[in-house]
Amino acid sequence: MNKIYISLGSNKGPSLKNIQGSVVQIQKNIGILTDLSSLYQTPAWGFQGTDFLNACIGIKTVLSPKNVLHKLLEIEKQLGRVRSTESGYISRTIDLDLLFYGDQIIESEDLMLPHPRLELRNFVLFPMVELAPDFIHPRLGKNMTALSKVSPDTSQSQKMSLSEWSPDLFSENKLVFLLGLIVLYIFGFV
Repeated sequence: MNKIYISLGSNKGPSLKNIQGSVVQIQKNIGILTDLSSLYQTPAWGFQGTDFLNACIGIKTVLSPKNVLHKLLEIEKQLGRVRSTESGYISRTIDLDLLFYGDQIIESEDLMLPHPRLELRNFVLFPMVELAPDFIHPRLGKNMTALSKVSPDTSQSQKMSLSEWSPDLFSENKLVFLLGLIVLYIFGFV
């Protein structure tokens, strides 16, 4: 199995529900959830718009990088994303980016890995530092912590409490154990 990292973002419609739904669909269609960052509220990057909710996840998969990309695009479409023909950044219901596929470097017409310019974006770096602070960017040779310290992005991402992922989970003083497939049960998607 291969370890991959995916960035999730939404600032249009029910953002939390869009992100939660994408995590479920990724588990159903791509692989096993191994890591889940906190949610981060982040100002729109590259355009004027409402704040985004962002997170990163780690997945173990047997799919090829191109198959993962294809599945991510399908999930975006299922969750209501309509790709614009306009140039530039716009609001979106869901944005799923394949950041890393192990330590592979791929440069093709339809796939660039690691994801280009991720080292310039705090909304990716902050959750990645939380998940994998020592993971080394295969092209830049620096780990996520080091990249976050030299990022030119001055925007501030506000880390949200774990209860934001699933508020009902914390309503009755329940104990939570995040072990393996129990994550599916915790979010109520089983």
